[in-house]
Amino acid sequence: MNNEQRLIRRYLARYRNLKVKEEYLQRELNELREDFGTSALHAIDVNGGGGTSAAHSPVPTYLIKEQELIEKISKRKDMAGKALAEIVGVIEMLSDKDYENIVVSCKYISRMTCDEIAEFIPCSRATVFRILDKAMDSLLEMPKVQEILKKYEKSLKY
Repeated sequence: MNNEQRLIRRYLARYRNLKVKEEYLQRELNELREDFGTSALHAIDVNGGGGTSAAHSPVPTYLIKEQELIEKISKRKDMAGKALAEIVGVIEMLSDKDYENIVVSCKYISRMTCDEIAEFIPCSRATVFRILDKAMDSLLEMPKVQEILKKYEKSLKY
């Protein structure tokens, strides 16, 4: 296996980690929003601070910080979602003929083993490996995929 083949496989294998990250960030967002919603009820200073003085702002600093945190987590979740969509888009570039699209989806999206894929299709385990290799070669020939992989490889160096 050459470096390009390793890179495309590593790129596709990110799907599961990104999916877990996206789900985690969504839980964090939900918890923060819930916390923000309940603390916001107690945030209004009803005993004064009605003027325009910044020193007596009716919104405590911790609420502003909570909102900033929610926005940061939301942006990270959006970035993970875009990366997931990009990976799915790459897989969808594969042809449905010869099961390339299905085998790659099973391997990298569903995280099935080659034995499980062979049973699912049905075919031999060797055929699954042959289809995977052919699919990787097909992807590596596509200019759009080469462009995506160059960006991905640069991101690994930082």
